[in-house]
Amino acid sequence: MNESSHWICYTTILRVRDLERSVEWYRDVLGLQPVNRDFQYRLVDLVSARGQRITLRELNDDKPIIKSGLRSAYEVFITANADEAHSQLLAQGETVGEVEDHPGVRLFWVEDPDGHPLCILQFVIDWNG
Repeated sequence: MNESSHWICYTTILRVRDLERSVEWYRDVLGLQPVNRDFQYRLVDLVSARGQRITLRELNDDKPIIKSGLRSAYEVFITANADEAHSQLLAQGETVGEVEDHPGVRLFWVEDPDGHPLCILQFVIDWNG
């Protein structure tokens, strides 16, 4: 492959019904900060402290939102401690799934205001092999 064929994901676009409500949720619940707003296309780019970017784009019609799912694309947010993140989201009144243990990771699921599933994931290093 030559250099021009290396692709980097710039953003993931999530369709939302109420742009301001969703911006507030991603800011207040997950700590992402708005960095760009396009009033013409009704979208906002948000970035995490570590540089992960998502774009929220408001729908301008009454057609249903096609939600991501486990058989499609979904966002994964990394945390240093899944149990603490789980407790924090519960304390904020969010509905979250149980913390699950899988080889090398601990994770749980939460949904944004439009029902998009988000995976909150902690990498776990097993020093015993």
